[in-house]
Amino acid sequence: REFEALDRGNLPCAYSFQKEKPLPGKMVIESPSDKKDLAKVQYMFQIPSKNHEDGPAIPFLESILTAFPYGLLVEQLREKSCLVYSLKSSTSGHEETRYLVFEYTLPKKDLDVSLDIVEGCFSRLKKGDFPEELLSIMKASAIPGIFYKYAQPGWIVEELFSRVHGQKRGIDISLIDLTRKAISTTKEQLVCVANKYLTPERIVWLQK
Repeated sequence: REFEALDRGNLPCAYSFQKEKPLPGKMVIESPSDKKDLAKVQYMFQIPSKNHEDGPAIPFLESILTAFPYGLLVEQLREKSCLVYSLKSSTSGHEETRYLVFEYTLPKKDLDVSLDIVEGCFSRLKKGDFPEELLSIMKASAIPGIFYKYAQPGWIVEELFSRVHGQKRGIDISLIDLTRKAISTTKEQLVCVANKYLTPERIVWLQK
């Protein structure tokens, strides 16, 4: 597996609630404290800011993997293999330091099978082995939220905030331009972004 050799003790820590030295071990796997027969799996990737040139494609990267019921991980882990009931995904962090997180919990006996499936889905996405219609579905799902956002007066404040922070990093692009760029994301661009960010070099762990 592409991520199998990663040692949590050698990985950069996203942010820490403790000052103790990280314990060595598999970075993506831990057992919930009250359920030792379960394994919680988490992949946490460093991603660019929203107004980075790759930023607009990140939400579609997330949704193509985890959106119900069409996402690749949902299809393979839940619908076909019946290994998990739910998958969680999110983007978090600050404007300049952001993370894309995928996580799920399942019985330990199914752990190895699930890791093979996850990395197989990552590989499919990075090879472009998914129907282009899937990206069209994700774009169509995003449009109502876009209309709602720009109907609210608060978007102007967000626009100014984004421009100020973008200019500090040499990026001068408006939220409206970012939205247009997101909706015009092609399958080829999505594959390129997947190959850039869904890699062992981009993975970090969250010390708790």
